[in-house]
Amino acid sequence: MLFAIARVFVVAFTILIVAKSYLSYRARKESLTMTIFWVVTWLVITAVTFFPQLIDLVIDNQKAEGGIGTILGIGLIFIYFVIYRVYVKADRVEKQLAKLVRDMSTNEADRPDSQ
Repeated sequence: MLFAIARVFVVAFTILIVAKSYLSYRARKESLTMTIFWVVTWLVITAVTFFPQLIDLVIDNQKAEGGIGTILGIGLIFIYFVIYRVYVKADRVEKQLAKLVRDMSTNEADRPDSQ
């Protein structure tokens, strides 16, 4: 049951992130490199959700117990989602700041000195 819920959330997040990343790329708000990075990252997370044996191999090497892998997987998904949102927001703020500085410098150059 927990795996089914995790799969639904991961698929929903993957569709959301891939779509937003693609739209950001098309609007030239995100570079091709970052778009590819986020698409690949979320596809890997989706693959791990549908094939938990991949994570089990890592967990078996760490000697962790049963359900901890699912909890860690859901936590990892949440962390990646938060990282993506922070990245998008920081990139947007950086571009707005650059535009503001550019506009201010243009206005300063156009304005006659008051001295």
